[in-house]
This record gives sequence, structure tokens and C-alpha cells, in this order.
Amino acid sequence: MKRAGQLNSVRGLLLRSTLWGERDKLATLFVPHLGAIRARAVAAAQTDSKLGPFLIPPLLGTFTLAQGRSPVRILAAIEPEERFAAWRADSLHLKCAGVMMGALEGLDAPEQTNRQFLDLTASVLRRFTDKPLDGLAVFTVKTLHLLGLLGGETQCAVCGNENTTGTVAAPLDMSAFICRQCYNRIYGKKEVSVIFIQAKHLEIVRKISQAQVEDCPDIRLDSEAMAVLFSLAEFRLPEMLPGAALAMMRLVAGGA
Repeated sequence: MKRAGQLNSVRGLLLRSTLWGERDKLATLFVPHLGAIRARAVAAAQTDSKLGPFLIPPLLGTFTLAQGRSPVRILAAIEPEERFAAWRADSLHLKCAGVMMGALEGLDAPEQTNRQFLDLTASVLRRFTDKPLDGLAVFTVKTLHLLGLLGGETQCAVCGNENTTGTVAAPLDMSAFICRQCYNRIYGKKEVSVIFIQAKHLEIVRKISQAQVEDCPDIRLDSEAMAVLFSLAEFRLPEMLPGAALAMMRLVAGGA
């Protein structure tokens, strides 16, 4: 158990920062071994604060924390690693970054998974400064993949043929894919809980899932493909994404 006032340095991502009273700020941080936590930055709202200029999300860095007498930690120092200034350049960048930060804040996962999400988010923020919508689309597909919410192969689970054209049926958990011919043959006009996705979009999902983030900017994403990817993420992540992030995703998807 850590004693009150003992300092602890952790690497993480600043998700958001809000005023706490007239002088302080409340920072929400994402750190692998704890997930999303809140820390109080004393006097950070004052003009002469050394911490204040750094409390602008998103920011990757090392945060020095002290455990006070209250459950909220004290943020004592910040050593910035990357400030990602481009993601504060305009409303579109801010919206896309807001969805990603909201997803991390709602994540409840083991430390290893948290580390994967920290690396994923940092990589997207680095690689997609010129294409924020593409970055958000990659983030959502990678999120589904990391959480095990996007399974199956591009081959039909019944006949084994590659799904390359037309539409493909999938159960609501996206655990397998069935070509339209097999679906019609097996289920006919029966009411079955499935969703349909075009094979060309399924191929994009497969490419993003298997590729490194560094290679994803080369994957062509038109507005139709991005709308499908956002819809999949919204459908599969209602518990992870808070209401504000879901609403922001709808706004972004509507403008894609």
C-alpha cells in the first residue's frame, strides 16, 4: 500500500481536463495498470501554473502522481512525450479525437489489453494527422478486434468459398460470415438475427484487422466504407462508448 504523499510516475495518455473549483483542474488519465483515473492538478487553472499548459488533451507523457488523503490522486508533474497538436487544429480533428478518448475512458480491461489500447491510440494519433476520419475508422475496427468483438474469416463458414462480391450475412456477434447463396439456401424466408455487410467492406475490415497501424493509411477508405465501419463500431460497442462519444460518432459518420 502506498503511503499518503508518496510519488509514483506512470506513462499514459491525457484524455481530458476540466476545471475543479476556481484554481484547480481535474485531469482524466489513461494508464495501463489502472485504466482511466482522475487526478487533481492543484492551482493548474492559474496563469502562472507550470502544469496548466500541458493539460490539453490528447497528450502522451509520464505523469507523476501522489496519493492524497482523498480517493483522487494529486497530479504533481508532467513530462510530455507527444502533444499531438494537429488533433486540436479544427472541429473534425477534435470530434475524432473525442471519440477515441471517450472509448478509452469507458474501457474496462486487463493491463495487457490497456497497453495495447494505449499503443493503438498513440499510433493512430501519430499516423493520421492529415486524415482524422480514416484514423477514427481504423481505431474502431482495431478496437473491435482487440476486444474479440470482430471474429470470423472472409471465407463463407458453410461452403468455404471466399466472400469477394455481393453481400455477406453475419450473426450479431460477427463471429462468422455466410455468403448470400448459403444464407438463402439454409434460412430462406425465416426470421434470423443477422446483419448484412458487403463483401468489399468485409475485405477492408480484414485488411485493417491484420495490418499494422503504420500501414493502414495506405488502405483506401471512401465515405461509404467509413460509414459502414462506424456503424459496426456503434452497434458492437454500446457499453464501451459513453453516450457523448456515441453521439459524436454519429455526427462524424454523418459527415463522412
